[in-house]
Amino acid sequence: MRSKTKQRIVDTARYLFNTRRYGRVTTAILAEALEMREGNLWYHYKTKRDLLDAIQQDFIIRTQRRQAIFAEDLEPLNLYISYLLIWKEDITDFQFMYRDQADYGDHSPELRQKLPEIYEEVQSEFRTIYLGLREAGELQVADEDMDSLILNAILIIRYYLELMGEILPIEKIAELDVADGFLQHLSLFKDKMSASTIQKIKSSLELNQ
Repeated sequence: MRSKTKQRIVDTARYLFNTRRYGRVTTAILAEALEMREGNLWYHYKTKRDLLDAIQQDFIIRTQRRQAIFAEDLEPLNLYISYLLIWKEDITDFQFMYRDQADYGDHSPELRQKLPEIYEEVQSEFRTIYLGLREAGELQVADEDMDSLILNAILIIRYYLELMGEILPIEKIAELDVADGFLQHLSLFKDKMSASTIQKIKSSLELNQ
C-alpha cells in the first residue's frame, strides 16, 4: 500500500506522461506540477524508471477488471461493448504506455514477465466474445478466419496510438483520440456485422462517426 504522497506522485506523473509524452516530462516539470522540491520528489522515487515501474504495477492490476465482466449475465453484443469500454478506459488512463514505448524502452520487469499471460488471456477473451456473437447471429466469420480476426482486432486496438504517435509531429500528440483506434478496429467488421450492430457499438463507445 502506497502512502498518499506516493500515490499522488504516481497519479500526477501518469497524467503528465499521458498529456505531454513520457520523454518530454522532466523532473522539474513533475516537481512543479506537484508543488514539491525536486529533492523531496526523488526522496520518494529516485528515477523516472522507478515511477514507470509503479505506474505499470497499477496497470497490471487494472487489466484484471476485464475478466470480471465474463461473470456477468450479458448478451454477447453487450458483453463486447462492456469489454471494449473497459479497454477504452484503460488505454485512456495509461495511454503513454500504448504510445511512448520508444521513449522509455522496455517495460518494467514485472510487466515484461506478466505480458505473455495477459495477451494469452486477451486472445481467449476475444475468442469467447466472438464465438458468442457468431452463435447469436451477430457476427459472420468462418472458423478458418477467426484467429486472424482476433489478432487484427488486438493489433489495431493495442498499437493504434503507437503508430499515430510516430506519424504525427510532437506538437500534435495531445490531439490523439483514444476512441479513434476503436473506431478503426470496427473496419474489420464491415462485411461481418450488420450496419445496425456496428452503429450500436459506435454509439455505446461514443465513437466519432
